Amino acid sequence: MEELQNQDASTARVMLLGLVDAVFDEHAAQVRQVEFIRDLCVVFSALDRTPPVLPGQERLIPCGADGTPLVAEHLATEIGPLLRMSIERAGMLIADSMNLIVRHPLLWAATRANRVTVWQATQIARNTAESRAQPASRRLG
Repeated sequence: MEELQNQDASTARVMLLGLVDAVFDEHAAQVRQVEFIRDLCVVFSALDRTPPVLPGQERLIPCGADGTPLVAEHLATEIGPLLRMSIERAGMLIADSMNLIVRHPLLWAATRANRVTVWQATQIARNTAESRAQPASRRLG
């Protein structure tokens, strides 16, 4: 009986360590996703403007709050279907990622160092962007 308990304890320890490894792998994958979005924003930050410019032609739009770069407006339509999400959700993902990287570099560094989860960091960046978008009287009162 005691030998069986020791074996179960050993197996449980291996499973717990496997779980911890999986959590670290998931965090690393989420950080890579944010980095890929950053890189896509760089690629999609230039448009071919050879004449003639036609009505309805793609344009550059802000990809997040103040200070984030301009990107081609259809970037979210490229990302959304690939990630099996709506175009609106893809736009939010782009904004969250760029707000985090551009507007909160220390928070982004802590996230990359695995001291903060990606979802926590993007939530902080989103809340900060939303609170700054409100008039000061609404934030204070």
